[in-house]
Amino acid sequence: MASRLFSGLMGALGRGAIAVGVGAFAVTECLYTIDPGHRGIIFNRFGGIENKVRSEGAHFRIPVLQKPIIMDVRTQPRTITTETGSKDLQNVHLSLRVLARPEAVKLPQIYQKLVRSDTSAVVHITSFSLVLIR
Repeated sequence: MASRLFSGLMGALGRGAIAVGVGAFAVTECLYTIDPGHRGIIFNRFGGIENKVRSEGAHFRIPVLQKPIIMDVRTQPRTITTETGSKDLQNVHLSLRVLARPEAVKLPQIYQKLVRSDTSAVVHITSFSLVLIR
């Protein structure tokens, strides 16, 4: 009788432990956090990039269907250096420091066009236009 009670109790504890484990796994997979200075967009497997931008804090997602993409929206410095010639045939070294940050509202469009929040492509275009302006 004691062995039946013990096995019944262990079976109930085992089922409870499995339920707690599945619940903890579901909570960790369904929640994600966006840190200060960052914004998030959601890639939905059926609809693509959603237009809604998520702000800082904890957010919910559907684990298999949605993937959060967290992007940095803080101001970041980039230095552009170029070498050019003057009219009297001397070499001139130019260095320009650009402070750039993406607009949080336009993050879905930026991600779709640049694939990532990499501003080096934008800075490269700026550097090329600086060389053309001289």
